[in-house]
Amino acid sequence: MKTNFALTLVLFAGISIRNISAVSVTTGPDTFAIHSIGHASLMFEYSNTIIHVDPYAVQADYDQYPDADILLVTHAHSDHYDMNAITKIKTDSTTLICTQEVKNKNTYTGTINVLANGDSTIVKNIPVKAVPAYNTSSSFHAKGVGNGYIVTLGEKRIYIAGDTENIPEMDNLGKIDIAFLPMNLPYTMTPEMAADAAKKVKPDILYIYHFGNSDTAMLRNLLSDQDMEIRMGKSVYYESAVRKQEVPASFQNIESDRITTYPNPAGDHLICHISVPFALISVYDLKGQLLLKNELNGEGDHTIDLSPITSGAYILRMNDGSNEMEEWLIIQK
Repeated sequence: MKTNFALTLVLFAGISIRNISAVSVTTGPDTFAIHSIGHASLMFEYSNTIIHVDPYAVQADYDQYPDADILLVTHAHSDHYDMNAITKIKTDSTTLICTQEVKNKNTYTGTINVLANGDSTIVKNIPVKAVPAYNTSSSFHAKGVGNGYIVTLGEKRIYIAGDTENIPEMDNLGKIDIAFLPMNLPYTMTPEMAADAAKKVKPDILYIYHFGNSDTAMLRNLLSDQDMEIRMGKSVYYESAVRKQEVPASFQNIESDRITTYPNPAGDHLICHISVPFALISVYDLKGQLLLKNELNGEGDHTIDLSPITSGAYILRMNDGSNEMEEWLIIQK
């Protein structure tokens, strides 16, 4: 059995921040952790259950990730069904949920649950529904071959769209709390298509994933009038029932493949490790008011005292003299 997954946020060259204690995913109907690993690869931690989605070894060293209790594969393309990654997180008790095309490859040994579009199942007490995922303007993904999935964790319904365009079936998914929509050409959606899909699905929180070199700023502009929180990029996000305040536009341009862009839970302290001579760490509220500033001198670990700040959502800004990055900070006491 692998060791527990450690959360370390690499924020930019020279600086990393991590919790003073290990990440704890507490029990409860609306508490879970979301790991957006890259490309279409996701991982969820919920109620002592690990769910991996489309693991892809190009994106991560899966030897460092916890084993899968449930493995969701949307379709048989090699960047979604990658046995190199799967063999590192598969155990005798892992259940693979997949399409018939994936099963027909005969490369997976173990428990397989094949779902066609519209089928539902409950695996390890977690409801999973397969929904259509296909192209209408190209032949990359034929109708009826691939799946999207709706996974219910407690009272939250999470839509993982898979490789798809803005298809009519998105109008009838029901209440979606969190949606993952792809936006990479020519295989999935343009920013305009992704914006239309988001308006169909109407999630409270929208993750754009599998977006390659697409124009993410255009998507933000197209959805600027929508009441949804938009996130994109590799991330580790700790989800709870508590909704954050609206984030000012000045804090939304935090897209980078070099930065973990979403919240990590923190108590009274953070440990900041720097490998540069100097760094400036500042904490702002969501209105942009400066609450705390720390000058860190000398390489090594530095403790940041968060005790003066109450529980809530904040912005952590980091500057090492040559780079400045912004990061969400969730403080839970």
